Amino acid sequence: MEGYSGQPPPALIPFFWAPGWNSIQSLNKFQAEVGGELRGGAPGKRLIEPRGRQKAEYFSAVPGPFQARDGRWLMIPIHHIFGSEELSARSGGIAELSPTPYVALNPRDVEKLNLEGGAEVEITVCGVRRKLPFKPWTSLPVGIAGVPAGLAGLPGLTLPAWAKLAAAARSPS
Repeated sequence: MEGYSGQPPPALIPFFWAPGWNSIQSLNKFQAEVGGELRGGAPGKRLIEPRGRQKAEYFSAVPGPFQARDGRWLMIPIHHIFGSEELSARSGGIAELSPTPYVALNPRDVEKLNLEGGAEVEITVCGVRRKLPFKPWTSLPVGIAGVPAGLAGLPGLTLPAWAKLAAAARSPS
């Protein structure tokens, strides 16, 4: 009921551990002699051999640095402590602390779009068109816009993606 207390076959040993022994020192408990083979024989046969001293290339196609585009913004998700996680926003207390949907823009982009306080921005991204208020964020680079991730008011956005932004027409009051 408490498990097998004997020594497992070498092929089934996922790690070496013995009570009272530190890290690799416990390996001595599993060997027939110090520096020798494991008790019970070899743990298996190596099927794939490495290719000599050839260096592995993990990142051979590194993209270039971000370049702003005329008339397009790279829309990225902005994660918030409250509301960005898919289930937390369904809790009443957390939903009260969640932000409302908005578009975050660099102040220079705000000037470029001729936006004033209280104005809305019309975004078109992933075939979805929305009108949202904007917030100036000095930490965002020029050419990048952000929207809160995971909010119920912004479904269907697969970000990051390129978007078109324009000042929304004000409705007559």
